[in-house]
Amino acid sequence: MFRFKLLLSSICISFLFVGLFCSSAFSTTLVIEDGNLLGATDVVVNGVSYDVTFEDESAADLYIVNGEYTFPFTTEDEALAASQALLDLVFLDGDNGRFDSDPELTNGITYSGYAYVYTPYDIDIDGVLGIYFAYALNYKDMHLDSHGNYSDDTTGINFNIKTYDTSTLYGQVWAVWSPNAAPSPTPEPGTFLLLGAGLIGLAGLKRKMNFNKA
Repeated sequence: MFRFKLLLSSICISFLFVGLFCSSAFSTTLVIEDGNLLGATDVVVNGVSYDVTFEDESAADLYIVNGEYTFPFTTEDEALAASQALLDLVFLDGDNGRFDSDPELTNGITYSGYAYVYTPYDIDIDGVLGIYFAYALNYKDMHLDSHGNYSDDTTGINFNIKTYDTSTLYGQVWAVWSPNAAPSPTPEPGTFLLLGAGLIGLAGLKRKMNFNKA
């Protein structure tokens, strides 16, 4: 009987620790310097963890590697998902700064009204208007959109010349993404079931032991 209780206790504790580990397997961390948001680490996009920095330069300077444009995201859907991740996980108000309410705190942004953050995904080598990108648009306040509705932050798709330079523009920067060497797994509902099973199991075991003592 003692061995059975010991085994049951070990199983419950294992469930508990596995649940805790998985639920905290990743956590987006903002990179802040002198109150300015330079980027973030562990930004999860489609189940993969990325680091991102916000850069105010020419697209050619940022994305040409060995003579060719290179992008971590290569489809419109992927770039849109990355842009949405910025709005959901990075541009937030918190103890470290009001990075949602004050877009000007984002590195490279010198306008208080909004910040366009571009994530490129494709290039037209032969064309002049050749770089395609998704954008995360972080507004300071609710605004009236083209449909006559008040809305907050949003994402979208745009294009421009391949050498598009944001350093001369006050409200636009590029997002430079790099996948982590060891991507963190995305927690699934099963993670929370494991955590709950461990807690319930420990509670039940304690109640049974108390009942036997009585």
